[in-house]
Amino acid sequence: MNNNNNIKPTDNKYVIINVIIKVVLIALFLLSGLAIAGQNDTSFVKDNKPYKLPPNLKKYLIDKYTNISELSSTLQETPLGPRGYIFIAGNIRPKIQSSNISEEPDTETRARAIAKAFLEEEATLLGITDLGEIRERYIKTETVHDGEQTLIKYSRIINDLPYDNAYVDITVGHDNNILHVSAELVPAPQQLYKAVSNQTLTEEQIKTIIKQDVVTSGKKTNEMTIKHLSKWLGSTAPYVTYTATVDLGTGKGK
Repeated sequence: MNNNNNIKPTDNKYVIINVIIKVVLIALFLLSGLAIAGQNDTSFVKDNKPYKLPPNLKKYLIDKYTNISELSSTLQETPLGPRGYIFIAGNIRPKIQSSNISEEPDTETRARAIAKAFLEEEATLLGITDLGEIRERYIKTETVHDGEQTLIKYSRIINDLPYDNAYVDITVGHDNNILHVSAELVPAPQQLYKAVSNQTLTEEQIKTIIKQDVVTSGKKTNEMTIKHLSKWLGSTAPYVTYTATVDLGTGKGK
């Protein structure tokens, strides 16, 4: 192992970066015992039908919602769903929202219902096969020049773990129409679901691996603390990833 790549010094504090993470990933991969199939596996696609974008995305949106003022998209078709970024601006009213939503007195409850209606209506476009994976992580209502706006941020959560950088942000205006939708979409392979269902390394095992790597690099661990240990999911093998920040204190030990 190349010790120079393991630890980066910053004011006598050190952060374990890529090489450490790779070591953890390899260990996790071996522990889980996954037999990784080809990356083109399509068995997770709903009804075994490969995902298809509308031939003309802007026309598709205008035909449904009429008032689309801006569209920016880098979406690409993959067998498992869309990959890329999309931004939509306009005056969007989901067709399947409850007819009595305007009677809801609470602004954020009303915004949640409208956003949910859009997610349900555009689940196919957004590659959402399980709405339970789209979970709210932030909501805020602000008053602007033309009234209240509520921003709701959603993350994609699989088996209670955040998935890659996948998110959907929806802004609802005072008139109960959606003003903006932005999303980063990442398809999830079947192997990922298998990986999260298998036993993975414990937090203590991860800390032991990190400590061993620090020792291998020639640094002392007397004052070492491990901070911000987190676990998340990526779209490529081995899928389950741990990251951590390591503080060696003075770096001198005792």
